[in-house]
Amino acid sequence: MTVKRIENTSWPFEVRYRRLFETAQDGILLLDAETGQITDVNPFLADMLGYDADDILSMKLWELGPFKGAETIEHSFNELHEEAYIRHEDLTLVTKDGRNIEVEVVSNVYSINDEKVIQYNIHDITERRIHERERSDFLTMVTHDFKSPLAIIMGYADLIASDESLDRRVLEMAAYIHKGGEKLLGMVDDFLFHVKLESGTLIPKLAPLDVYEIIKEVESEFALLAAKKRQVIEVKFAENLPILFLDKYLIERALSNLVQNAVNYTPDGGRISIKAERRSGEEADFASISVTDTGRGIPAEHKHKLFDRYFRSNDARSVKGAGLGLTIVKAVAEAHKGRVELQSELGKGSTFSLILPARLSPETW
Repeated sequence: MTVKRIENTSWPFEVRYRRLFETAQDGILLLDAETGQITDVNPFLADMLGYDADDILSMKLWELGPFKGAETIEHSFNELHEEAYIRHEDLTLVTKDGRNIEVEVVSNVYSINDEKVIQYNIHDITERRIHERERSDFLTMVTHDFKSPLAIIMGYADLIASDESLDRRVLEMAAYIHKGGEKLLGMVDDFLFHVKLESGTLIPKLAPLDVYEIIKEVESEFALLAAKKRQVIEVKFAENLPILFLDKYLIERALSNLVQNAVNYTPDGGRISIKAERRSGEEADFASISVTDTGRGIPAEHKHKLFDRYFRSNDARSVKGAGLGLTIVKAVAEAHKGRVELQSELGKGSTFSLILPARLSPETW
């Protein structure tokens, strides 16, 4: 562990530090690195939480009322002896008078005159989160409003295309209008879906699900498209999967995005495999739902960008979409407290895996 060292060699240094500490517009706590005992607190934090400084100084960090429900705080305190720096971006604290405040917490380990000290900087982001939710609500409203006239355009284009008495060129143009409308509608749906996930307004509705049923539904959804490209979709399913509490709509959406990509990027005559299996970890069991293709593979320099919003590699420019598909997959996995894994080799294809933790019930979250 690399620990920052501060050599306290002069009285003016103490004065400057104390002045910064007392006037900082962020909350600051200093802790004993061995016990977690709070050794100092600045006025801003005491005021933010509604406590007297003397009351705070009699506690350990996780005994302080606002932090009692934040289990990651005590966990991060233990981790700091290995990591030296930890950041939490989404913690909700309860003040002494019962108000909820959303905060970002950054913790560091310092060495001052050969003694370890842990410093927690706590920044109130409640107002920022309110503005983010308002922005999300506005974007949601706009996209919904956008869908209505788009549906009307597609409806009339479909009506024109069904009138065989019209000139062939008119029918072709109507078909192109309808196809373009479908593409726009898909992009709007992806954008709306992502806005909800990002803002936290789309919360998984958990229920015990048959993963095999979900996989077969997604396979059926893409069977015709794959057949047109002479592709084979195969399903492999282990019988010893753990119990999974999932949101059926969200998992179907994520898996559909992965299979859609596999069909898009696999050449004619290729193979696509959808596989569900059990994985055992150190602390829990997991289910892995993976989609493997025999496509072109992903360059190493693109792997770390692949799940970023709107990222499109040069090879993907010809494929329709807004570049949100994999971002949505990652968000769905994380909403289920899981993750996405990627294995790929140029010229040999790619495997994307949803790694989902087993749950005995929704309450175990």
